[in-house]
Amino acid sequence: MTELKHFLAFFLCGSLALAGVLSFIVYVEYDYHYSYEREVEEFPRQLFTLEYDELRPEEREVVDAAMEKNGWFNEGVVRANDSSYPPEGIEKGEHKYLFSSYRTFDWSDPPTLGSALLFVFGSLGVLAAIRADIKS
Repeated sequence: MTELKHFLAFFLCGSLALAGVLSFIVYVEYDYHYSYEREVEEFPRQLFTLEYDELRPEEREVVDAAMEKNGWFNEGVVRANDSSYPPEGIEKGEHKYLFSSYRTFDWSDPPTLGSALLFVFGSLGVLAAIRADIKS
């Protein structure tokens, strides 16, 4: 009887872990970061660059905001979508500026956090079921 209980616990917790992975893939949300790095003399070879004057108005706002937020904790500009992010190399007059652009998981979004927790608790349940089966 205990083997059946351990198998059922293993199966249910494994199903929870799998559901957590699948829901994470479906519901994950990202934050897109754009931050000012430094002024350079030459841009790296394969970096897409643009003149500041060629940017659309919303891209200029992002560049200006990223340069204003340059400080000790350089978080830059964070948005929920990446539709209006300029390239990582901006040439403004005689100056060449280098920016970084990357994305991270938005852990404050409930579906992202919930599905990650579902995976963690399901995995812990699988380990507990295996341990209980080995002990018996």
